[in-house]
Amino acid sequence: MNTKRETEKALEGAIHDIAAKIDAAIPTVEAGAELGLRVQAMTIGRCWILDEEVEGFRYKNELSAGAWAKIARKFPKVAALVSGEADEAIRLTEQLKAIRAEAKAAKEAARSARAQKAARKVELAGAPDPKVNPNAAANFGLLVEATHTSILPDFIAKYVPAAQQAHELREAARRKEVEDANTRREQLIAMGRPGTLRRTFVAIPFDAARAEKDARISFTEFLAKMAFKVEAKITGGIEFSGSLWNDCRLEVETETGRQVWFTRVILNFSGLGTPYHQWPSRRAA
Repeated sequence: MNTKRETEKALEGAIHDIAAKIDAAIPTVEAGAELGLRVQAMTIGRCWILDEEVEGFRYKNELSAGAWAKIARKFPKVAALVSGEADEAIRLTEQLKAIRAEAKAAKEAARSARAQKAARKVELAGAPDPKVNPNAAANFGLLVEATHTSILPDFIAKYVPAAQQAHELREAARRKEVEDANTRREQLIAMGRPGTLRRTFVAIPFDAARAEKDARISFTEFLAKMAFKVEAKITGGIEFSGSLWNDCRLEVETETGRQVWFTRVILNFSGLGTPYHQWPSRRAA
């Protein structure tokens, strides 16, 4: 067993075995009291869930040696019931940490190798530093002048409603989270278990002025990016088409001829498998 997914699955099973065995041994609060549990610090069976020192253990689905030592000190009789299962969960947790560390180290090594390769390529070619564009400031001024009255208003008009829709979706998700938490609370109380405090949903109003400001910032960032990308000095003939950031075409006249650039949004994945968006700009002509 050497993959992250397999280890996580095995660890989840080990944690479940611990909880199931404790639940079977402690079916009632009275039984828990006989084993020395503090009744106010337990849900039936899963005695560590509400314990402050190991809070979050259930949700991480991991068990470190330090966390288990705290549990064993507080509830020695309960810990004795599942000592074998706990040892396996601890072993799998350490294995998972090692896999994550190895993946992180591999990612850093690959990043360092790419940087060294790029530096070597520049050195061999005798080219100037690609991060420096002496025409960027002038190009940015021309792009702002060409788009401030023609493209920016339309971008803001589309950005603000989209931001409002995204805000409403987030609010709906927050409301559902609160409702689900309160439902779980009522279920625990009905089963005779301690319940958490009832949560109250507080709506956050949409800030249209903030959304418009964000739209202007996003637009400015796009122009700054393209001003740097077009290395030659722009002389005019600036034409925008498409959707900014998502699917945009930019045409400009430069000292060295006409250039055409495309910018699209793509979905990429990190070395650890985390998805994220990128907005690469590529020259077509």
